[in-house]
Amino acid sequence: MLKGSIVQNGLILGVKIRKILVSSLYDKLGKLSMKAITSTNSGKLITLVSGDIFMIERGLAFSPMILTTPLTNIAVVILVGVTSHWSNSIIVFVFYVGMLMLQTFSGNKQKNEKI
Repeated sequence: MLKGSIVQNGLILGVKIRKILVSSLYDKLGKLSMKAITSTNSGKLITLVSGDIFMIERGLAFSPMILTTPLTNIAVVILVGVTSHWSNSIIVFVFYVGMLMLQTFSGNKQKNEKI
């Protein structure tokens, strides 16, 4: 299966889940009292909810790549080792592991800054 079709399947799944989330949102809004509805700015509510739904949808769209990306990187390391030299392959692998560590560190740092 190609990465493009994996992303496309993830996007379709995200749209289906978005439909479910929006439906549940309308159900919840239908149960609000008139006082709660009039005291809330509708534009603010829509912006907040659509932002939350987009974050869920975006995460789901790229979730299938969690499995394919390491396999692709392993294939690239082997390809570099076979076509070039195995020392170059080790360098590519070290860069890959370094990028994973930097992404983990920066993700944790960003999470701590949001709180």
